[in-house]
Amino acid sequence: MIYLITGGERSGKSSYAQNLALQLSDTPIYVATARKWDDDFQNRIDRHQQERDERWTNIEKEKHLSEIDFSEKVALID
Repeated sequence: MIYLITGGERSGKSSYAQNLALQLSDTPIYVATARKWDDDFQNRIDRHQQERDERWTNIEKEKHLSEIDFSEKVALID
């Protein structure tokens, strides 16, 4: 099953998606695809990282997501 969560910038999409992923799995994967453009964006990245605890497997991969094995896993791609 695939969920697509859309909305405006800073509208709570990531928090909503993280909560949903944790409802679906005790050990979800977080795939961070963003490029760090400037200090403001780095602050947003830092905030998002602080929201995730040890239950998450974090993968930073801007491109080539097909190289990740998503089999039988819940993944949040942001």
